[in-house]
Amino acid sequence: MQFQVSGAFRDSGEDVSVTVTAGDYLEAERYAHRLGIMVLRIEPVVPARAVPPVERQPVSHAYEPSYAPPKVQTIEHTGKSLKFGMLVGGCMAMGSPFGCLLQDGESTGVLLALVLFVGGVMIMVMFRLLAWWEHG
Repeated sequence: MQFQVSGAFRDSGEDVSVTVTAGDYLEAERYAHRLGIMVLRIEPVVPARAVPPVERQPVSHAYEPSYAPPKVQTIEHTGKSLKFGMLVGGCMAMGSPFGCLLQDGESTGVLLALVLFVGGVMIMVMFRLLAWWEHG
C-alpha cells in the first residue's frame, strides 16, 4: 500500500512530501524516520481509478504520529481571588478561638476573638455570595 508522508527534513527543516510503499502506517512512519523526515501527517494514497468520480474527496482520516506534541490546554483563572477571599475569611473564623485561648480568658481577648470570628464569617459569606453572583 502507498502512503503520502508529509513533514520536514530533520536537519534543514525544509518541508517535504513523499510517497512511500509500506504495509501499514507505522512501517511508513519508520521508513520516513530513516530518510530523516520528521513526520507531520501520513495519509493513504488512493488510486484515481479505484474511486468513482462522484466520491473523489480528500482523505480525512489522517494518521497522527505516535510522538505528536500534546494538545495545549487553557487553564481558566476565574474565581481564584474569590476563593482566596473565602479562604481568608474561613481562616479568620477558625483561628479566632485560638486567640481566645492564648489570652487566658481575659475580656479583651474574648472580645477580640469574637470580633475576628464574626468578621471572618462575614468575609467568607460575602466572597461566597460574590462567587455565586459571578459564576452562577
